[in-house]
Amino acid sequence: MAYNYFNTYVWLVENLRNRRMTLKELQDAWQRSVINEDGTNLAPRTLKNHINAIVLIFGIEIKCDRSTNKYYVANPEDLSGNGIREWMLDAMSLNSALTESRNLKERISFEQVPSGQRHLLTIIRAMRDSKVIFVNYRSFVSSSAHDFILEPYALRQYKRRWYLYAMKRDCNELRVFALDRMQKVSEGDEKFTMSAAYDTLTRISDNYGPYVYNDSNAEQVLLRVEERQAKYFRTLPLHHTQREEESDGEYAVFSLYTCPDDFDLRQDILSFGPSVEVLEPLSLRKKLGETIAKMDKMYNN
Repeated sequence: MAYNYFNTYVWLVENLRNRRMTLKELQDAWQRSVINEDGTNLAPRTLKNHINAIVLIFGIEIKCDRSTNKYYVANPEDLSGNGIREWMLDAMSLNSALTESRNLKERISFEQVPSGQRHLLTIIRAMRDSKVIFVNYRSFVSSSAHDFILEPYALRQYKRRWYLYAMKRDCNELRVFALDRMQKVSEGDEKFTMSAAYDTLTRISDNYGPYVYNDSNAEQVLLRVEERQAKYFRTLPLHHTQREEESDGEYAVFSLYTCPDDFDLRQDILSFGPSVEVLEPLSLRKKLGETIAKMDKMYNN
């Protein structure tokens, strides 16, 4: 029953996301919806209850313009961005769309996120309750697993992997742990309070990849991109700070504000081959030049 209600909430938000609708229009759409398996009517009182629940669950306000008697989303800006609200709503919206189009399930393919299937819910519950977790962890550079007591601060998904930002009990420093390297995870009874180191998390959004580089600050990175590749940059930015600075029809220059020492940033730039060139900073340009020289020697000698 709760699952059906959630589907209804998402259905209502999706219908009002980009347009305004009267009660009659909503009722007609509800009658045509596959989600309405029992063919129930959308009564005014039921709609009001749904609207109240949507505010509590998603923080999305649905109001009625009395001059037109049309319902609309009053805070559409909260439906965009990179927060957990949008992530949750998008995931549920996709599930709702697939429910309404069951015959397409064999024609839609998704990338799997293996690390999200085993430990994610346990960690989220511990974060919610401010409880420590016990983790048996084996990194890719270690020959054996180790046990840690962690205070879970934040989660981030990056390139099909989930990463946990947590405080280790034996050091006063925020560390990053990949969920796919966790052998076991269990929630403890002990509570924790976030320390001042939580401020370090403000740097996570400026980072390109998942890791925190404590010894390197974010700065402007300028990329010169061939026009054909620039079209991909415009529709799917490399980073949320990306801005297009100039374009002459053959090349475009994009700026990012991030840590130039970030390993994942260097790897992604290299993946574009000669269509992307680093203009600034010189330190990043030099590192990539050294890598390219090694690759040239590897393949041409």
